[in-house]
Amino acid sequence: MTWRDLGKEIQRLREARGLTQAQLAQLSDLSTVYVQKLELGERLSPSFPALERLAKALGVTLEIRLAVKPERRKRRI
Repeated sequence: MTWRDLGKEIQRLREARGLTQAQLAQLSDLSTVYVQKLELGERLSPSFPALERLAKALGVTLEIRLAVKPERRKRRI
């Protein structure tokens, strides 16, 4: 999932619960501008505490997957 996908998912969950951006911001103790930027994909790599508060306000659990690229080995000739 990309950060833009995360923003779309936050928006989908918020709308499914009938919340405005301002209401979600208030419930999660974040600014409305912060929520707007997350939903638009303009705020990249939000803090973990902010994601936790958003998840709690939306009534969902937070699952984070870390993408780890395999180490490239140099070829021996």
